[in-house]
Amino acid sequence: MTSGLVKFALSIVFIFLVIFPAVFVSSQEAGGEGEERKSPADFDYEIYELIDRLNQLKPQHSTLYDLLNVKPSASSEEISRQFRRLGFAYHPDKTQGDLEAKKMFNLYSGASQVLKVPESRKRYEWILNEAPPWHRSQVYLIRKLKTGGEFRKSGRKEVSVAGFLAFVFCFMIMVQLIMQWVRFLLNRYWIWSGQRALKSIPAQELRRMEKKAQRSDLTFLANVDANYENLQAARSVPLSIPKPTDLFIFQIPLSLVRSLIPKKKEKST
Repeated sequence: MTSGLVKFALSIVFIFLVIFPAVFVSSQEAGGEGEERKSPADFDYEIYELIDRLNQLKPQHSTLYDLLNVKPSASSEEISRQFRRLGFAYHPDKTQGDLEAKKMFNLYSGASQVLKVPESRKRYEWILNEAPPWHRSQVYLIRKLKTGGEFRKSGRKEVSVAGFLAFVFCFMIMVQLIMQWVRFLLNRYWIWSGQRALKSIPAQELRRMEKKAQRSDLTFLANVDANYENLQAARSVPLSIPKPTDLFIFQIPLSLVRSLIPKKKEKST
């Protein structure tokens, strides 16, 4: 019974830690073809990036409304009109490759795109006035994890080889730790359920079972009779609580050290 539970639990761990993330990543990559579908975290990331560009290029303006010289209650038509009036001077066709002008035009264009759409304007106002302090770091973390394996337009990877190896290393430690605790908890539950089931058996019948278990193979009896399975569970020695030293990051160096230390020769009598 316990081996079946362990296999089932390990299958669940494998599905959630390996298969599900792989399917999620592949679906995200498939969704990237054609029209790009942005998640809420992607949209919040773009708003934060737009706010940073505003603070860098136009620090005298505290909000996108100030940048476009409109009120928070301005209509989409008014915002578009202000963008055409203010952003026209920085249009790439007029500036002929001026990088600073291009940055300014993208700033005005981004502000217009955010404020013209009611949903994005509502999200911007939430970030501006109500977002908790930890929200920005959370958005950037999600963005980093999501784009970690993708290529930028320049061809440079978001995450270095060392970063990828560190992620794989931490992932392996997490999987081993989860497996150890799943095995420990299942073992404790198996023993507890066996002890509980034996309490409902009369004392005379329990003594008869124990005598039969001493004469026969208890493992064989447990496979054919649920009462003997409970007896086997109740007699089992519980596993010890998982320790950090049980992880492979400690076991491998310890094994190497033991192999390098010469064994003491036994003294001849």
